[in-house]
Amino acid sequence: MHYVFYGAGAIGGSIAARLALNLCQVTLIARGAHCEQIQQFGLHYQSPSEEKRLDLDCVKHPAEIAWRPDHIVFLTMKSQDTQAALIELSRSAPADIAVICCQNGVNNEAEALRFFKNVYAMVVLLPATHLSAGSVIHTAEHPGGILDLGRFPAGIDTTCKQVASDLQTAGFLCTPDAQVMRWKYTKLLQNLGNVLQVLMGVDAHYGDLPKRLKLEALSCFRAAGIDSVSREETNKHFRQVITLKGSGASRGGGSTWQGVVRGNDTVETPFLNGEISYLGRTQGIATPANDTMTRLVNKMLSKDQPAGSYSLDDLETAINRA
Repeated sequence: MHYVFYGAGAIGGSIAARLALNLCQVTLIARGAHCEQIQQFGLHYQSPSEEKRLDLDCVKHPAEIAWRPDHIVFLTMKSQDTQAALIELSRSAPADIAVICCQNGVNNEAEALRFFKNVYAMVVLLPATHLSAGSVIHTAEHPGGILDLGRFPAGIDTTCKQVASDLQTAGFLCTPDAQVMRWKYTKLLQNLGNVLQVLMGVDAHYGDLPKRLKLEALSCFRAAGIDSVSREETNKHFRQVITLKGSGASRGGGSTWQGVVRGNDTVETPFLNGEISYLGRTQGIATPANDTMTRLVNKMLSKDQPAGSYSLDDLETAINRA
């Protein structure tokens, strides 16, 4: 198998590095200066126990790859970039190639299925950071993260099992799961708070806002008949991954915060909190907290305001007015 990571940031870069260190064939698709740094100097990979420069193949566009039947594509870009990436990928990659949505959110798989026949959903719990071109910081080991997967919309096959075996050898927890989307909806509950790091800052006190965001989501899940995992089962599984420090590696904020710090003018919030707004509007359930998060973060980015521009009082007032 030859793994292609479309998006070589914190998640894609870290998984690719671990697979390459375990002798898997890996190609990265990256943009701009990040790609150029990797092409010239290799991928600078830091983990709690090691620091290496890995000589990995890296291209800027899917059309630069000579596609083969054994290629497997990991989509590891943010959800707001998925559609454009799929259009470009579909213009050069065969329609029956395996595409794994290794992304937060629950909308990417349906988008991918419009372009490709073999689509897989993957849960992503992997603490990592990408803030500078050519470099990723991976802050978990033994395991390096959770990457459970299954076919979309449901099922498992030999590809799932082969990918899981390679990822397990590379140090990740990866279980083939025929109903993996219930875990992706569960992970979505955790990601609803990502936007708070952007609006209020990484070290701010968020009050009961994370709880309010989740309660709205759970109400929508029940109304829509969406299955998710119990809190007890979630804690047991997800707490196997521990964020560590070492080799000068520190994580900072989550993926949404990292994108803003790098200067991105879009965020994945409309595909996280916005998913709850969508469910609420289709099910007739009010979701003022999640609605407000998406509206305010887009407003903040449009005014080029820095992360941490809002206080807890600001957000609570805005939610109460929604």
